[in-house]
Amino acid sequence: MRQLQVIAENLLGEIRWHSNVLGYAQCPGKDLHSNSSGPRDCRITIDKVPTIYCVHNSCASVIGECNRRLRSNIAKARAQSKPWNNYKPQSSPEAIQNAKVMKILEKYAIDPREIYQKSPDQLIGVSQPNLWRSFLGIFQLDDIVWVGDIKDSGKERHSCHFKPVSEWLKHSSCPGPRITPSTYLPAVHSRSASNVLNHRLIVIESDTRPKLEQWAIINMIRQIIRLRAIVDSGNKSLHAWFDKPNDDIMEDIKRAISRLGLDPAGLRPTQPFRMPGISRENSSTFTDLLYLHPEGLQ
Repeated sequence: MRQLQVIAENLLGEIRWHSNVLGYAQCPGKDLHSNSSGPRDCRITIDKVPTIYCVHNSCASVIGECNRRLRSNIAKARAQSKPWNNYKPQSSPEAIQNAKVMKILEKYAIDPREIYQKSPDQLIGVSQPNLWRSFLGIFQLDDIVWVGDIKDSGKERHSCHFKPVSEWLKHSSCPGPRITPSTYLPAVHSRSASNVLNHRLIVIESDTRPKLEQWAIINMIRQIIRLRAIVDSGNKSLHAWFDKPNDDIMEDIKRAISRLGLDPAGLRPTQPFRMPGISRENSSTFTDLLYLHPEGLQ
C-alpha cells in the first residue's frame, strides 16, 4: 500500500494520511478556488478506484486531469505486481463454463501494458475532458454518427443527435454520454436499424468476466480483426471496439461470444456505448480511453 501512497505523493506533494488509503492534501487547483481553502477540502483515496475529491467546484478541470493521471499511474503499478505469466482464469461457474474455454483464456492471457504500448495513438497530452475528441477518430469526418443519451432517439426533435463527425468536433465539450458503432443516413431522427448506412464497428464486452479475462478475450480477437479502441467503462467492463469483419468471420465471432458468455448486444448496429472521458452517473469514476487506432493510421 505504501507504493500507492508514494504515487499519490509524487503527484500531489505532501499528503496527511489518516489511514492506509485515505489522506488529505493541498488541492492542485487551489489557485482557482473562489472561496478560502481549508486543510480537509481536498481528499485522496487510493483503494478500489483511486480518487481525488475537492469540495470546491472551481477546480474541477484540474482535479479531473489529476484523477486521470493518478488512476493511470496506480493501474500500471498494480499491473506490475500481478503474476501475469502464471495467470490462471478463475473456474467459478460465472467465469468458466468448461475446460475448453479455460484453455483459450490461458493461451491468450496478456499483460495489459503490452496492449497499451501498441496503441497507434498514445494519447500523449490528451486531457480527460478531450478523450471523446480523440475517440471520434475511429470514424471519418463526414460520417454521420449518433451521440446522446439512451432515449435521444425516435422523435423529430432528436434529429440534432445525428451529425457528421466534423460537426460534433465543433462542440466545446463532450456532446453526449453515448455513441453507437454505426454511421447513419442523412436527415434521420431515430437510430433504428433501417436508418443505418454502414454498420462500421462491433463492440466486445462483458459485465460478468474479471477484467484479466476480458483482456485475454480482446487479445484473442485482435489476432483476427483490427482493434480500433478500448474504453474502460469505469466499472466492471472493458468495451473493445473492432472493425466489423466479413460475414464468415462474423459468424465465428458470434459463436465465440456465445461460448465465452459475452454480451451479444455489442454486435447490434444501434447499441449505445459510453463515450470515453465522461463521469459516470452518481459516481466519482469516469470512462477512460486505453487504446486508440484512428482512421488513417496503419
